[in-house]
Amino acid sequence: MYYIGLDVHKKTISYCVKDAAGCVHQEGRIGSTRRELDAWIRTLPQPRMIAMEPSQGTTSMKGFPVNSSPVLKASRQKAALT
Repeated sequence: MYYIGLDVHKKTISYCVKDAAGCVHQEGRIGSTRRELDAWIRTLPQPRMIAMEPSQGTTSMKGFPVNSSPVLKASRQKAALT
């Protein structure tokens, strides 16, 4: 299992990809368009779980399936699987 953390901003998305042992496989930044995100996600290993902190930047991603990968919207108080 691979775990992908996303920090979504208006123009960019910062990311980190770790495996189940906690080893970092990738870190970086991509553009925040749906096309850029979808193309990048296709390059990632599977199975995978994607997590992002809800913020104003995630509004543009509402309802966007990320290549059929589950997306966990995490906050300090609670988490909801979408």
